[in-house]
Amino acid sequence: MENMQEYYDLLNRSGSTIAEVPQKYSTFIVPCVKNKDEGLGKVMEEYQEVMRAMDEFKFGEPEKEKTARLHLASELVDLQFAAETALLRLGYNYNQRDEIRRMVYLKNKLRGYYDEQEE
Repeated sequence: MENMQEYYDLLNRSGSTIAEVPQKYSTFIVPCVKNKDEGLGKVMEEYQEVMRAMDEFKFGEPEKEKTARLHLASELVDLQFAAETALLRLGYNYNQRDEIRRMVYLKNKLRGYYDEQEE
């Protein structure tokens, strides 16, 4: 979606509202205030670390799989925190970021990305 209006249009067509999206689909991720000036550059840095960790996990030594898996998970969470920090840097407060997460969840649900039985 290129802009927020597309989200609202999608919601209007679906007959759903953000308020209907359960709170459990908005994860509380604390932005890094100390590094908030790093912005999108930090997102790219963390993305590159995720890619390296993914290679380590996929192509590394089988006996190190457990360690590589945890490293990949850790880098993915670092990426989440960097993205949350970038959203703060863009001027979105907690409630606005929460609403965006709910909108993205609903958009993805309407596109059929989730298994209804696993929700």
